[in-house]
Amino acid sequence: MVFALLAVVHCRGGSGEISGTVLDEKKMPVIGAVISVSSAGIVRAQTATDYDGIFVVSPLPAGSDYELKVTYKGYVTQIVKNIIVRDGSATKVHIHLAPDLHEFKEVVITTYKAPLIEIGHPHNIMDAGIRHTGITNTADLVSVASPGVHVRHGESEAFGGRVSTTTFIIDGVEDHATAAPAEKHGGRLTSGEVNDFSKWKLWKDLSKGELSMYSNIWSMLPRHRYTVLLKSKDNTPLCNARVLLRDKATDCVLWAAVTDNTGKAELWDRIFTDSNKDHRIYAELRYRGERYKIRNLRPFSKRINVLNLPFPCDAPKGLDVAFIVDATGSMQDEINYLKEELYDVINKVKDSLHEHEVRLGAVFYRDHGDDYLTKVSALDNNIKTTVDFIKDNNAGGGGDGPEAVDDALDVALNRLEWNKDALARIAFLILDAPPHDQAEVVTRVHDLVYEYAKRGIRLVPVVCSGSDKSNEYLMRSLALATNGTFIFLTDHSGIGGHHTEASTDKYDVSFVNELIFRTICQFAYSTPCDQVMMQIADTLKMSNEPARDSLVKLAKDTVKKDTSKYVHMKFYPNPTDRILYTEYENVKGNIYVSDISGKLILKTEADKGGKMEIDMFDFPSGIYFIKYEDEKGVWLSGKFILLR
Repeated sequence: MVFALLAVVHCRGGSGEISGTVLDEKKMPVIGAVISVSSAGIVRAQTATDYDGIFVVSPLPAGSDYELKVTYKGYVTQIVKNIIVRDGSATKVHIHLAPDLHEFKEVVITTYKAPLIEIGHPHNIMDAGIRHTGITNTADLVSVASPGVHVRHGESEAFGGRVSTTTFIIDGVEDHATAAPAEKHGGRLTSGEVNDFSKWKLWKDLSKGELSMYSNIWSMLPRHRYTVLLKSKDNTPLCNARVLLRDKATDCVLWAAVTDNTGKAELWDRIFTDSNKDHRIYAELRYRGERYKIRNLRPFSKRINVLNLPFPCDAPKGLDVAFIVDATGSMQDEINYLKEELYDVINKVKDSLHEHEVRLGAVFYRDHGDDYLTKVSALDNNIKTTVDFIKDNNAGGGGDGPEAVDDALDVALNRLEWNKDALARIAFLILDAPPHDQAEVVTRVHDLVYEYAKRGIRLVPVVCSGSDKSNEYLMRSLALATNGTFIFLTDHSGIGGHHTEASTDKYDVSFVNELIFRTICQFAYSTPCDQVMMQIADTLKMSNEPARDSLVKLAKDTVKKDTSKYVHMKFYPNPTDRILYTEYENVKGNIYVSDISGKLILKTEADKGGKMEIDMFDFPSGIYFIKYEDEKGVWLSGKFILLR
């Protein structure tokens, strides 16, 4: 569905813009949708939607007919034609994307089969080997002829062009126009995420049960958690405040952290020891030369510790993102695909996060005794520098399992020159093997993790094929300790070796480029100081009842459906300045509220009367989600805005 209207804005003389929103079938923003604007068959500009699904293409010469194309993996491509751009005006185009059920089923739900053709390897594929693909014509034949591939089918044959060419040979005749090799743009590797902050009780159960043996190997147990939330006098989050967890008896610093884009800092007691001794603790806060104390500090299981400081709203624009990549031989099966995914992420960041001052960097590492130990590309606002560095590095060496992860973490921490005033500092640790487990290495990892947390650099491990449960436990612990999240590749893509599924109750499968980009957006979102946010419907609803077309089908099949047990919930007003009113049916147990990064921040038991008020007084302005898990374990979620 497409809606277009004109609104006057201030644009440069002789030009205008095309802007608007992209929403999915649930009217939720689509993040990272690719927007292409063309005229006369030539692409004039490209961008991507931001966290709110908003895009702006500007400036565009006035007086031309434009075509706008919206693409997003798993959804039907939308094309809007005959768009007029007028001088000094903005043409608004609002897109509703519909799921591509065929692609969704093949890519996300069912288990992938290995690709017919592996890119970069010479192949000869005969008729019997590809008959199951349904190829019946020359165009389809060419579509499977990747660079370096010879395909024979019946009386026809095709040779894919070399990587550097666009030439195809069909039945002995060169063809430059019929087809060209597909562009490398990511969206091939599949992945899942476990944000243990959003499943805190489950993590505590796992760390004491299924994964408990690994806490002894790595001498690391993130369990004793304290959360501090800082708000400005304008009720907006305060980021980059330093928060120290101190022992009252000795005044020693037990942990140090920095408040994130939501104003929260995660503090840990006894994370590197199995001691059962409770510390008498308090929190010390340092912000703009002033110091404050929270003496009656309560653990997360009791509450979030909230403090208002007498400072105005501050929304930093800096964004530092680094990729720390295992480049040993065991990564050979996936590293080229991963590089494609990273190129796509980098382009999305460049095109979508215009309001941020983005710097990107990378560290590639191997192991002791290899050709090199680490290679570094410093954080830089020249995006091309990082892209070229990633292109120039490949996998090799290694081979003994554990690698020099500690050296890579050290180099990334101390040589990338992180911006201490940035809104977000994120390091994606992409690997398939843990560090060595000698005592001195484990101690060094502890020291490095503490420094990452102290400097507010969030570690986000991305675990690849060949990893084991021990490495999973360590990586999830690193993510918790540094306020990050945990990403793992899955077998759904059919690429690479076997991927170990994470220990969790359930997870969604996403393309890894989209998941990494979404993580960056979540960690880099900030509440505008002027609090100008996109207005959404005053009253929103959520339900687990099947869609109307499903009910119609059931009726046609003469299957009786009892709808009395479906969950129905509505919540209002939206935005709210404090109280969120809820009305519901068939809701039992707890209703939760999470922040934009997925952390659960509030839990309240549903009142039996079918109505309840959720008081958001303690929390700063921003985007939040109300969540409920039904009896079948399906989570329902609705977005609302708090404007204080």
